[in-house]
Amino acid sequence: MNKYFVAIIIAVLVIVTFVTLPQIDSVQPDVLFYLKNLTPLYFVSVVATVVVAIFYRRSVLGLFSVALLSLLVLWTPNVMMVQPWFLDSYPFTAEAVTVAQSGHLLDYHFLSMNPVVGLVMGPFLSITGISPLLLQKLYPAFLSVALVVFLYLIAKAAKLRKDAWVIAPLLFVSIAWPNEFHLSRQSF
Repeated sequence: MNKYFVAIIIAVLVIVTFVTLPQIDSVQPDVLFYLKNLTPLYFVSVVATVVVAIFYRRSVLGLFSVALLSLLVLWTPNVMMVQPWFLDSYPFTAEAVTVAQSGHLLDYHFLSMNPVVGLVMGPFLSITGISPLLLQKLYPAFLSVALVVFLYLIAKAAKLRKDAWVIAPLLFVSIAWPNEFHLSRQSF
């Protein structure tokens, strides 16, 4: 099968998956929360991206598939929730908004000790004009794809076998915990 055709099919599948995800405004303490709320198309997309990543692991299509898988696994909670669901990211976003509005940092208890998030994201908010809540929802998507590409480049630079170039980020996505990919000090 043509690689470009496979890439288009898998990209459309992932886009349709994100469009059909339910919007949830409250989370119940339930072990099967995601199983009950995610559509069957989500699980088909996860399996399809893994299969394409393994089958095309020697080409850029494998990397593309792993990047889409990282979005499916790590960004899905942000797409499903109406509001950004990481409470930890609100003070860091407030710091960025303060920098964007006033042009300097204020004394935000522990944030003033490590102000790099506010100093970088404040001008970013000013330049782009996007909503701070949208920044909180998009940041995990950017971070997960950037880490997949970074791990791919590390595996390639380490002169590992060509098979391992895509397997390394695939393994990372399989063990990554989505709660660490939000706008905060530890993820920046």
